[in-house]
Amino acid sequence: MRAAIILDTARQAADARRRERTLHAYETELGYTAERLGTGRFYGDPEWVAHRLADLECRYKEVRDLLRVTFTHTDDQMALTYHRLPERIAQAARLDGKWVLVTNQPLERGQSPVEYMDWMVGVYHNHRHVERRMRNLKSDLPIRPLYVHRDDELVALCFVSLLSLTLYTLVERDVQADPELVAEGLCTTDALLAAMSGWGLSAFYTPSGYVYFWFDALTVVQQLIARRLHLPGPGTRVPRIRQDHYDGDMAMLDVLPAVFLSGLLASPMRSKCHQPRSVGNCRRALAADLAFFVIVKVLFVMLC
Repeated sequence: MRAAIILDTARQAADARRRERTLHAYETELGYTAERLGTGRFYGDPEWVAHRLADLECRYKEVRDLLRVTFTHTDDQMALTYHRLPERIAQAARLDGKWVLVTNQPLERGQSPVEYMDWMVGVYHNHRHVERRMRNLKSDLPIRPLYVHRDDELVALCFVSLLSLTLYTLVERDVQADPELVAEGLCTTDALLAAMSGWGLSAFYTPSGYVYFWFDALTVVQQLIARRLHLPGPGTRVPRIRQDHYDGDMAMLDVLPAVFLSGLLASPMRSKCHQPRSVGNCRRALAADLAFFVIVKVLFVMLC
């Protein structure tokens, strides 16, 4: 086992400020109590005042050892004094910003102690990514509560959750690596999905092997996202014809919802359009593709 004492200067200043605020609050409560000793029903009762001071010590237990509080009372008089202990405050300040990091990983051959400690700190800082992904898996991903009973269903649920989390993480990695998207305030996947809300992408697959992408009207921010993340543009060609498993030659129209990134677990909406059989002539195939695209676009506009 090896241990390293890490000094964080920012945390050191924060610890000093927090200790000073707590000491000031404790002294304020003690001063309020001292001003009202011997008056009223409660502050005139020595037993109640002693319980009051015990409650204050419990509330400010972080700094109660840094003050010396003295409470005395006689038959007709009570006194409360307090003052700071500079030696104990200085001793507590020596620990400000320091924390201990322990590991059982041995040094590698040729690795210096400084490099070894840098490695320890780097590994420790990376654990926040694991905790954040667990939070994303439980809250950010649109996974509905599913109650499964069989082992195969449990395996499938774990696989879908892992796949969704992987895609979510990759999108966030690409967003944070792009300075233009970061300048627009798009630092997380949630921010990107909120900016892309209301946007849709339609993919038209033709019998001759072409696929056409039809974008909705994009805002300026959405255009920036599409350009920086290299979303596929119109005219992208697929290597082979996509056949339906029910009929022979059929063109598929896959309309991806506006939240296609966040709805990773939801099935895309599909509508089918029967098309004439493919022909070998390239000109006739191109004409059929254009006619198919025009017909589908007109139908889509009429339906909307």
